[in-house]
Amino acid sequence: MSVQFKDSFYYLHYNMKPPIRCTLVLLILSMLVSATLQAQPTNIYTKEGTLLYRRTDLIVGFIKQSGNQQLPLETKAAVSICTVDLMNRHFTNAQIKRHTDMGQIDIMGLTKEDSSIMKRVHDCWAGSTHEKWLAFQKEYVADCKKIFEEKTKKPLDSAMLESFCRCQLNLMVTTDVPFVKLEKIDDPSLPLFNQVVKQCGTPFKRNWVER
Repeated sequence: MSVQFKDSFYYLHYNMKPPIRCTLVLLILSMLVSATLQAQPTNIYTKEGTLLYRRTDLIVGFIKQSGNQQLPLETKAAVSICTVDLMNRHFTNAQIKRHTDMGQIDIMGLTKEDSSIMKRVHDCWAGSTHEKWLAFQKEYVADCKKIFEEKTKKPLDSAMLESFCRCQLNLMVTTDVPFVKLEKIDDPSLPLFNQVVKQCGTPFKRNWVER
């Protein structure tokens, strides 16, 4: 930060009225979260370029793997986010294969193959758990909405879809609902979708008539 910009920032911060100051802080935070969201990869790959999972799916899977109820959800989420991002194009196909069973990657076991990665994970999440969790929720909801819009011809209610996707994420990371790829949860033709609807309500417009 240059001296000129730094002085200007302090002047604005200390001389503006509290409501305006609060609005500016919220705007800056929103911009930072948005920039972080845009910078993240959509998918996670092996070192050789083999596609593993959608980023959001793998993060949810790792949150469920962590299973330590003594840690706050935000902390588990931030650790999972950092771990998955550092995994991207880092581990080989052979390493991934050694730690994959029934289609699920044992991320904890995988990271033990590289002792340096855990320090990098800690440096990544420490002090930023809230921001990372907020950004991830936005990313998950955006993915969820996109899948619904692509997979169904039923009319969607935008507010109900937003609420449904947020509820679905909470359900996935706080309950014993088995981990599956996001596409499978959001596919209205599959049984698991109806289980989520019972908990979260429907994302579709009410009283619509199929033509």
